[in-house]
Amino acid sequence: MRHAHRLSILLIALALAATACTSDSGDNDTDSGTAATATTAATATATTAATATTAATATTDGPATRFAGQTLLVWNKVAAAPAIDEVYAQLTTEFEDKWDVTVTTESKSFDDLKATVLLALGQSDGPDVAIVPQGRPDMGKAVEAGLLLDLTSFSEERGWPEAFGASTLTKTMFSADGVDFGTGNLYGLSPEVEFLGWFYNKDIFSDVGVQPPTTIEELDALLATLADAGEIPMNAGNVEGFPFLHTFMSTANADMSVSYVNDLIYGRNNVSFDTEATQTAAARLMNWADEGYFTPAFEGIAYGDSIGQFASGNGAIMQTGTWIIPDLDPETFGFFLTPAISGGIGPQPGATSEPFTVRVDTDVPDLAKEYIDWMMSERAAELLAGVGALTTRTVTAAGQSALAAEAQNAWGLITSSDQLGHYLDWASPTMFDTMVAESQRMIAGEITPDEFVKALDADYQAYLSGQ
Repeated sequence: MRHAHRLSILLIALALAATACTSDSGDNDTDSGTAATATTAATATATTAATATTAATATTDGPATRFAGQTLLVWNKVAAAPAIDEVYAQLTTEFEDKWDVTVTTESKSFDDLKATVLLALGQSDGPDVAIVPQGRPDMGKAVEAGLLLDLTSFSEERGWPEAFGASTLTKTMFSADGVDFGTGNLYGLSPEVEFLGWFYNKDIFSDVGVQPPTTIEELDALLATLADAGEIPMNAGNVEGFPFLHTFMSTANADMSVSYVNDLIYGRNNVSFDTEATQTAAARLMNWADEGYFTPAFEGIAYGDSIGQFASGNGAIMQTGTWIIPDLDPETFGFFLTPAISGGIGPQPGATSEPFTVRVDTDVPDLAKEYIDWMMSERAAELLAGVGALTTRTVTAAGQSALAAEAQNAWGLITSSDQLGHYLDWASPTMFDTMVAESQRMIAGEITPDEFVKALDADYQAYLSGQ
């Protein structure tokens, strides 16, 4: 390896310098002894590049001599807010200073990552560390193609299972061949979390005299009350197709058990998409649309525009992901989880954000793993939480807004009660496209909620039969 060759040259140079010091200064026994020891050690370890690398790694106490001079190429995702990008830049600088290395970061949009990251990971000059979207379509394919380094042993060494919980880690686990999801080896992790929930305008709730619901029936009644008061109950924009699906997934998850939704996503125990929970969720969603609970003409409004409208006071509630927190005034808006039919909470769709992974044939695997561990550290969590990000590691951060703290506490409730559900489009590589197409047909009145669910199950069963 080129790093070993460079290190052997460095050690030989140190040996020559130490010899010169010994011959020039014989009156300092301590310095002479140290120089002699350095000469002997350098001569011994410089016999081959491989031996030099091993010895330096094994005997050093300081990080600088372990990774000094190495370089790391990282593909990160453009964050939801500039302040979060700034935190990642600060953390990267601190990492460089600690290890005496150079890190080059390239920030990519989510769409860019989906389009290019697998191809890049297959190149010898590709990123050493890269964000890879979760689920079968992206991470599953990367594992199947042998592109990602197994992080299981490293994660156990660094205590990730104890720090973050099994239900969090399983979402980035696959069998070595990429077939089995939710089990096997760990291939990545993210310091941030994202999950679906319900944001509400506190001023509108106060004016109408309503409170966040505690059951799904109360949610139905709340929307009716808001409509009767002349408010737009739910802000929505669905040009892209996925916002409507998020609401379907949330209400369907909440009516399932954790074990069932795990089996559904991980393809276990011959389960089906065609259940009472999914049928009820699809019918409820269409009923809300028929009752006019969504923003008028929501089908033609872009998701990004709907966030801006909601932040400006248009609509009492917006059902979406926690990634919109930086766009909202923390004093004006509150947050609640999807209530279960019987009260409390059922499974909530969510996961860590897109995880950091390591390219399998990187020249610097140890440095790459250290980089991810640093991003999972308490220091990283405190800085990220301080600018409004929700973190995988639970921390109390100075500067965290009231809204972010409310959502962070909700994450703690989800994980402590083992109610972390799933984005249902992870069930097959083609499920997202099927969901978008069939839901738009359902909204247009071309198919019924029952036919929508059966189309999802047809996609799912076709995928399972091909495994």
